[in-house]
Amino acid sequence: MKNISPLVSVVIATYNGLPYLKNSIQSVLEQTYKKIEIIIIDDSSEDNTFSYVSNIMKKDNRIKYFKINKNTGTSAARNLGIKKCKGEFICFLDADDLWNKNKLKEQLKTLKKNTIIACTACNYKKENNKKPSNYLITLLRIYLQKFFLFMIIKKGYYWLYIYNPIILSSVLIKKEIFNEYKFVEDRYQREDLDLWLKLMTKYNKKILYIDKVLVTITRRSKSVTADRTREFNVIIRSISNDFIYRNDYRKFSYFLFGIFLRLSKILLSIYYSILRKHIFKFFYLLIFLLFTIYYSPLFWYLGKNLLYFDEPKKTEAIVLFSGHGSIQYYNNTYLLRYKDISSFLEKNKNKNYEPQIYLLGRLQSIPEQKIIESLLVNSGIKSSKITLIYKEYPTTKDNVINLYRILKKDSVDNITFITSPYHTKRSKKLWEKHASDISVKVFKNLNWPKKNNFFERAMNKKLIIYEQIAYLYNKIRGWI
Repeated sequence: MKNISPLVSVVIATYNGLPYLKNSIQSVLEQTYKKIEIIIIDDSSEDNTFSYVSNIMKKDNRIKYFKINKNTGTSAARNLGIKKCKGEFICFLDADDLWNKNKLKEQLKTLKKNTIIACTACNYKKENNKKPSNYLITLLRIYLQKFFLFMIIKKGYYWLYIYNPIILSSVLIKKEIFNEYKFVEDRYQREDLDLWLKLMTKYNKKILYIDKVLVTITRRSKSVTADRTREFNVIIRSISNDFIYRNDYRKFSYFLFGIFLRLSKILLSIYYSILRKHIFKFFYLLIFLLFTIYYSPLFWYLGKNLLYFDEPKKTEAIVLFSGHGSIQYYNNTYLLRYKDISSFLEKNKNKNYEPQIYLLGRLQSIPEQKIIESLLVNSGIKSSKITLIYKEYPTTKDNVINLYRILKKDSVDNITFITSPYHTKRSKKLWEKHASDISVKVFKNLNWPKKNNFFERAMNKKLIIYEQIAYLYNKIRGWI
C-alpha cells in the first residue's frame, strides 16, 4: 500500500500528566507525516493540562481537546477519543511516551492491502533517565516480539496468554475495527491485552510488525504499569476471563505457562535489587552447589546406606529380580542381572551345583525375565531349572510376599537374591519382615558402586534419590 496519505487520528488520554504530556504532544507534532489530528482526552486532570493545551491549540488547529468531568479511567477515555476521531487510521499514545519523528511515515509506507494493525519495536526508559535501555536489551525485546507475533500469526490468539508483544503506543490500527470492538472499561483488566485477544481471533493474519525502534516507553515510578503487583493481577484477570469465556481447555497449558512466566517476572522485579546486590554470592553459591552435586562424593555417601550384601554361599535356589537400577521404563539392567547370575553360577560350576532359578522382571514389550531366560538357556542352563514369574506387583513388598508363597509351595528354605545394588538393603529388610523363615543371602553385584573422587562426575543421582525416598516410604508404612 504505497504512496497513501490517509488522515491519522492520534488519541492521547491523560490524567495529571502535564510534565510528560508536553513532550508526547511535541513528538506527534514533529512527525514527518503531517496529515494528522491529535485528540486529547483529559480524564478530569487537576493540573494545568487545559491551559497548556489551549495555548498550543491556538498555534495548531490539528489539536482537539475534550475533558471528562469525572475520572473514568484510561479505557473510557480512549473509547471517547475513538468516537471523536475522523481519521481512517487511529493511533494511541500514552501521555508519558514518545514517538520517533518517522514513526507514522514508516508505518504507512510499509502497509499492505489487508493490514489491519501495524506495530513497531520500542525502547524503554525510566522517568529520571534520559537514555533508554541499552542495545542488547532492546535487541532481545525485538526478537521476543518477532517470535511471539510470528506464533500469534501462525498459530493463534492463545500465544498472547504467554506474552503480549503488541505495545499500544506503537500501533496504527484501522478505525473501522472499532465499529465492532472497544476497550474494556474495567479497571481490573488490562484493556489493551483484552482488545488484542479479541482481535487476534479474527485478524491475526492481518498484523504487520516493523522491527525499527520508533517509540520510547517511559516507566514512571507512580504509573499503573510500574506497579508490578497490580499489573500482574490485571493481566491474569484479563487472560483468565478470556480463557473461561472461550472454554477451550486444549489451551490450558498456554494459560498456565503464561501465569508462571508473569509470576516469575514480578518476583524478579521485586527482588531485583537484592539479587543485584548479592549477585556474586549467588553465583559462587550456585557453583558450589553444582560442584557438590555433580563432582563430589556426596551422592556416593547418600547411596552407601542403601547398599547391602552377604558373603556368597550356595543355596537351594536363586531369585533374580530385574528391572531396578534405572528410573527409565526401557533400560538394559537385565544385562547386568544376567552377568550377575552368570558370575555366581560360574563360581560354583565345578561343584555340581544346579539350583532352581526364579526370574522376576518388568513386563515390557518383551518381558525382562523372558530375555534373561533365553540368555541363560543359550549359555547351557536347563530350561527345566528356570521358573518365570509373570505376576508383577506395584511394590517390592508385594513382589516379595508373592515370591515367598511360590518358594514355600516349592519347599525352598534358602535362596540367593540378586537385584540392583541400590535396591539391596530395602529388599533384605523386606525379606526379613515378610519372609523371615526363608534364609536370604544378598548377592554383591559385579557393578557394585565405587566411591568417586573429587572432580569425578557423580553417577546415579536420580536413582539414589528415588531409592532413598522409596526406603523412607517403606519405613513410614511399617513395611521394613
